[in-house]
Amino acid sequence: MFRRARRVPAVPVQPSRPLTEKELLEVGVEAVVYGFPLVIVDVTKQVQTNVEEPNHNGHAPINQFSNFLKYPTAAYKDVVRMNVDTLYSFAWLDLSKEPIILSVPHRNFSLTLRMYWPKESALEGSWHPPAVKLAK
Repeated sequence: MFRRARRVPAVPVQPSRPLTEKELLEVGVEAVVYGFPLVIVDVTKQVQTNVEEPNHNGHAPINQFSNFLKYPTAAYKDVVRMNVDTLYSFAWLDLSKEPIILSVPHRNFSLTLRMYWPKESALEGSWHPPAVKLAK
């Protein structure tokens, strides 16, 4: 069902012949399948980071956490289908200039990291996440 995305050159290349209707449809479907989720993620990021200071409903500036103090209700629509029995903390982290050190409690917790704009090595399968080190 899923297949690897075609490599798209950085500079558009003129095809040697006009694309067929079927080829155009395939390119359009791939653009939606691979591009639309990234657009939705970017809209979500803009909604969740468009505040001056963190609040307790999932909104915080870049590189700051928003910690839910209550369970989200089914009416919460910033993120699709959140668990209503889980306390969340959200942050959009900008790692483009330097790494960020996260301090976490010394008890059970779950941490999910997502890379929405992966590096080439992630797409090729040669990238591995860095090791997690326990701070003393």
